[in-house]
Amino acid sequence: MKISEVVKRNKQKLADRLKRTLRRGPVTLEELSSRYDRGVDQIRAAIEELREHGFNCQIKAGAAEILRDMRAGGVHRIDKKLLNGRSYLFGVVSDTHLGSKYSRLDALNAIYDRFQAEGVKDVYHGGNLIDGQSRFNRFDLVPGADSFEGQLKIAAHDYPKRKGLTTHFICGDDHEGWYAQREGINVGQVMQDRFAQAGRTDLHYLSYLEADILIPSAEGRAWIRLMHPGGGTAYATSYNLQKICESFQGGEKPDMVLVAHYHKADFEPTRDVLGFQTGCVQDQTPFMRKKRLQAHVGAWLIETTQTARGHFSRVKQEWMRFYDRGFYTGEKYPRW
Repeated sequence: MKISEVVKRNKQKLADRLKRTLRRGPVTLEELSSRYDRGVDQIRAAIEELREHGFNCQIKAGAAEILRDMRAGGVHRIDKKLLNGRSYLFGVVSDTHLGSKYSRLDALNAIYDRFQAEGVKDVYHGGNLIDGQSRFNRFDLVPGADSFEGQLKIAAHDYPKRKGLTTHFICGDDHEGWYAQREGINVGQVMQDRFAQAGRTDLHYLSYLEADILIPSAEGRAWIRLMHPGGGTAYATSYNLQKICESFQGGEKPDMVLVAHYHKADFEPTRDVLGFQTGCVQDQTPFMRKKRLQAHVGAWLIETTQTARGHFSRVKQEWMRFYDRGFYTGEKYPRW
């Protein structure tokens, strides 16, 4: 075996051992150096290698750790070139759950065909782009979706690509977020990297849990918040959306909020916030049936018009609705 191969194998072995250790909590660099009989510089290099492979490593006050939570929030500013005067046309999808046998790629492709035909340039995805892995969805996954890398490969291949269209996505702390919680993977950045490696520069990661989208105007701006919150579906479809709008602190309310996660479609203006639930592009799963949860399959086409100061003076919204697969195929039991 060549010396270079031995060195590479030893580096990989050290990185693997550090990965197991740092998931348990912070450890000083000196302690790691002593434990693994390596210099501090070698320890730092191995930690940097883990970071380059997508692990959420942190060195703070001389101690290293792999974090299992992610910093939430980010800002996305709209290019004025994409605005038609004071109007802005965009699409909204969420909860596509690629890798799941219940994901509706037929509907998703039809949605993107419509977006392209209407002249949409930006699509905002509210999270759960992939299905992730957990004990209750292991039998719902398609072949090849039994790993994070496998699901990203499926997503890079299957997610609709249309000329002139960019999809801006956030990550939830469930489904793709399970990889962050269990393994300390910086899921959004890894997704962005894998998509770019596959030539999917049209898929753009915004942030974890939520992102603020700023739309400029002559004298101000409008503010849209894209969210993937937590918790279960409430007894009434509109309840979660209303409570989210009511919870915004005074003076910090967005002009519009796009709420994913619940697989429901709704439009509710509350406290001067234009509230949308984004629906989903996945049929009802066995887990959802067990929990008595309905899936609203579809996507939104939204056009806003702003005043000179940036406020929305007009909003046109269109819900593109889809039915179960059997409606289109004529099969009574399409999955049997």
